[in-house]
Amino acid sequence: MKKIFLFALSILSLAALHAQNCPTSIRVSAPMEVEAGRSFEFIAAVNGLPKDLSVTYNWSISAGIITSGQGTSVITVEAGNEDANCTATVEIGGLPRECSNASSATVSIRRAPEKIITVNPVTNASLNDGIKKFVSKTNLKDLKTAQTAAVKVYAINDQQFAKIKMQVEKCFTANGILSYQYTITNSGVAKTASVEMFLARD
Repeated sequence: MKKIFLFALSILSLAALHAQNCPTSIRVSAPMEVEAGRSFEFIAAVNGLPKDLSVTYNWSISAGIITSGQGTSVITVEAGNEDANCTATVEIGGLPRECSNASSATVSIRRAPEKIITVNPVTNASLNDGIKKFVSKTNLKDLKTAQTAAVKVYAINDQQFAKIKMQVEKCFTANGILSYQYTITNSGVAKTASVEMFLARD
């Protein structure tokens, strides 16, 4: 009986020794949401790993393409062009058999906005005409439809951007579009002003 007890104790001690070589946690982090067609990263963190233990990383994903980082703790993924979820799972090699060795994370891929209208050159008349065309090609006036407009303004300087922004707001209001249905962003300095109008579908 004593021998059996000592044998069981040695087994428990061995298991405890192996457990000491297990990481305290394996976690994968990533953005919550990414626009279709964009690149983003999944990052694996293996916490509480003994310094003398070397591990490997093997990734798999449910959608999109791994463009770099396979075999490392960080991969770059290019999202697909459709609404979907992308789940990445990492398997950690080199751990004792008793250890948990995998973790995953999921990113929601949202549809990229569709460019509808480009206004160039930019004048009060061309903006008004462009917004009329934009409204006619979309369902923004139907508030039951989940759509929003994204307006990107390229201007010579901040003063010109402010003037264009004010005129865009005026034109949207004149065409019956409410302020919460669109966003206007300063998208950078350009030699000549231009305005791009996108439609985002929820």
